Amino acid sequence: MRLTKHRKSILTLLKNNKSPMNAEEIDLSFKKGEIDLSTIYRSLDKLHTAGMISKSVIDNTAYYFISDKEHHHYMVCLTCKQMFELDCHIDNVTTNLESDTGFKIVQHDLTFYGYCQNCQTI
Repeated sequence: MRLTKHRKSILTLLKNNKSPMNAEEIDLSFKKGEIDLSTIYRSLDKLHTAGMISKSVIDNTAYYFISDKEHHHYMVCLTCKQMFELDCHIDNVTTNLESDTGFKIVQHDLTFYGYCQNCQTI
C-alpha cells in the first residue's frame, strides 16, 4: 500500500486524537475541500486492511483509531454520545467457547449503552 498525502494526513489526525473518530468526524477536521469524504472512506479501508489503524463498530458506525491493542470495548452514552473505553475481560470466555464448541473466534465486539454521570443528572 502506498502511503499517500491524504493517508498520512488521516494517520496524523488519528494519532493526535485521544478518542476514536468516524469518517464524518475526520471529514469535519479538515478544511472544506481538502479531502473529500469518499477519499476518507477509501483511505480508512486501506489503512485498516494494512493493519495501520484499528476499527470498532459502535451503533452501526465505524470508528477508527491508532492502537497497540488488538481490540477495544466501550460504554456509549445515549444522550451525549461520549465513548468510554473499557478493558477486555472476556478473553477467557472466548477461549472456553472455542474449547467447548470447536468454533474458532477471530474477533468480538462488546459495547454497553447507557447514560454517563453528567447525563443522568439532566
